[in-house]
Amino acid sequence: MDTRCCRICWNDEDWKKPAGVARDVEQGNSYASREGFGFEEWFFDYGMIDDNGYKYGFLQPLFGQNYDSYAGKDYDIVLYTLVPKNSAFYQSGRYFVAKISNCHILTPSEFKQVYEIYRQKNWLDKMKRQLKRLGLDPNQVDVEYSL
Repeated sequence: MDTRCCRICWNDEDWKKPAGVARDVEQGNSYASREGFGFEEWFFDYGMIDDNGYKYGFLQPLFGQNYDSYAGKDYDIVLYTLVPKNSAFYQSGRYFVAKISNCHILTPSEFKQVYEIYRQKNWLDKMKRQLKRLGLDPNQVDVEYSL
């Protein structure tokens, strides 16, 4: 199985909820630096597992301009982050977060089904509340991507 490495934004809440630090520690013009959070900040919130036992996440590196070449395929994914210099974890600047085996990249129709699951289970509302507590724009989770 092919492997892809994906950088995710820094999070000092174990990627269970947004930490509110992305805008301060992200470099460049990433989504996280602009909006103050990344959707990957919920990766390890295991309260958001669907009735079939699936955990969904969003990786910007696989959703960008090459999305069509990834959609519908399975990969092993290596997640890493850039560690802020003021962090206790800082050594080399990069930090291995996790390896996800057999990760399925959703097709546009699957994506829409998952979005509906998030809406029905009120996970979008939960995400909005967490963003609002951090003073971030909760409406960002309402964005239904047109694929």
